[in-house]
Amino acid sequence: MEIGVGGRNLRRVVAALSAGVVGLVSVASASGSGPFVGGRAATVHSRTPSRSVSATVTVSAIYCGAVGRRQYAGQRSGVELLGRYRRRNSAVQAFDFAGYYSFCRGNQPVYTPEFIFSNTNTGYLRFRPAHFRIAPGDPLQVTVWRVGRGLRLRIVDLNTRQTRSLRAPALNPNLGWAAGAFELFGNQFGRPYLNGWAALINLYSPTGGPNAVRGPVPWAPMVFTHLRVDGHIVGRNTPRIALTTWRVGGGVASATVRPRVRATIAGTQPTNATVTPPVNGSFESNDGGLPAPVLGKNVDITPVTGDVRVRVTGQHTFRRVAVGAQVPNGSEIDASHGSVQMTLALPHGSYESGVFYDGRFELHQDRSTGATTATLSGGPGAQYCPVTVGGPNSAVGIASRAVSARGAVASVASATATVAKAKGRAKGKGTAKGNAKPKGKKLQSLWANAHGSFTTKGSGGAAAVLGTKWYTENTCAGTYFRVVRDKIRVTAYYPHPHTVVVTAGHSFFAPDAAVPIIQVSPVSTTGGHFNVRITDTYRLTVVSPEHPFYVDAAVAPNLPGNGTTALFPDGSVNGIPRWYVLFNITPNLINFQYWNVGVQIGSKLYLVRLRVHG
Repeated sequence: MEIGVGGRNLRRVVAALSAGVVGLVSVASASGSGPFVGGRAATVHSRTPSRSVSATVTVSAIYCGAVGRRQYAGQRSGVELLGRYRRRNSAVQAFDFAGYYSFCRGNQPVYTPEFIFSNTNTGYLRFRPAHFRIAPGDPLQVTVWRVGRGLRLRIVDLNTRQTRSLRAPALNPNLGWAAGAFELFGNQFGRPYLNGWAALINLYSPTGGPNAVRGPVPWAPMVFTHLRVDGHIVGRNTPRIALTTWRVGGGVASATVRPRVRATIAGTQPTNATVTPPVNGSFESNDGGLPAPVLGKNVDITPVTGDVRVRVTGQHTFRRVAVGAQVPNGSEIDASHGSVQMTLALPHGSYESGVFYDGRFELHQDRSTGATTATLSGGPGAQYCPVTVGGPNSAVGIASRAVSARGAVASVASATATVAKAKGRAKGKGTAKGNAKPKGKKLQSLWANAHGSFTTKGSGGAAAVLGTKWYTENTCAGTYFRVVRDKIRVTAYYPHPHTVVVTAGHSFFAPDAAVPIIQVSPVSTTGGHFNVRITDTYRLTVVSPEHPFYVDAAVAPNLPGNGTTALFPDGSVNGIPRWYVLFNITPNLINFQYWNVGVQIGSKLYLVRLRVHG
């Protein structure tokens, strides 16, 4: 359902605004001039008197590219309890707000937790910052509730557990509550009020009260969860609930939410702002022009910092995401040089949001459970692994030492177990206390700051979020996990699937059971290179569950290329397939001392380093 307000109805709309719809006090200035243009909001609200309102809201990224130098623009997001204040025989809507500001100071985004409360005894509106740092992806629990004869406001960062609260006078009479994104107030110069006070009179007044800061700026879909009023979860069946988007000077439109009715509300001026009906205490407020994501079908992505690119399944190139985009499930996202906020739908009408950065990954969401997996992909430069002979800290090096001098190949399981034992890997269920990080070549990595059903996946294991901030890195030997804040649950694949809980300040290495064992025979080794001689024939043997391919040699340090040849089956070792191919060292190689031979297995290229002797 779409509801608009025509120009002929503007007077009726202004009257509705002055009656106090969702945080508006009045659009008429104190001098009687027309409405002050600048604010807009997307909210869920009710005029039913209430004692408390609370929600968890995820801090959403904003786009400041269109804001001029030395200008301000933005909005505030959170929850409000509403009341009334009478001044000179006119009714002014009072409110108490707990949440955060997201505004642009020029082209620089600012995120700060903030309180606003009304004092109907003195006629002042007070602004108080919460004085702790927040960033996109952080979930804030915001609450306003009645305590005795007054009110209390509280903000809790669920990431850092930092908590701020304050007391405020009661709002009498109580007029209801609101949750979502609201207009931002500022002084006569357009700067947002962070601290201090303003007269509790007609807001947006250029003479007396605070003005609406120009805005809003486009923000990533803003996810509200656990929305409760008087202790009860708010849903579509909650009585007297309405959705509203409005712009100061542009009118207001609202709709009562009925079961199985999705409303998109627009003001008289063009606006991308939307708000979805609350389901099980969850709803989405959005001014980025993106439709709400659909479970298992698509995801909304918004750049937070730097350069973010996306490659849709079936396409060969990445395209830059400037402000925001809705991409299909299965897309590959490149945030190697930036950070991206992702918003996804969950079963039963809920949503979740998380921030991922410094990495590239493929995104997959289960269509039934909503579980979301970010599988590490790509990486800086070519994805190759050097086959070091006798290297003290690489899986392949340890595996090579397990190979006898006669060229017999040990089993993959045995070699990988040696790696695990050498690194002191924790076994079975429990809490990892910290492990040394293998010095194997880094292939891909990814940082995550998220709550909910997100998982990061590497070759050796997967980490499901139990906390907030963690790091995942794929190496040639397996997957390394490090937790900065709270904890994660790692599922390691080798030697059998098992889970380990890793807490803040600790790390865990999950070896890759598929690490191949590669051997050239008959040879001697020097300095990590296989010694070969002109005109001789050598046998390249690979133990790997996946079919390997021989890649034509290249002069070091170049990567092998120009064609591949499939290796031939050669039985198995402890149930793991073994493969081989014969290659010759031709006389024209006498002018080059070092060569690289490639073994391609899946997406990885293993470099076999040769030293040529005459």
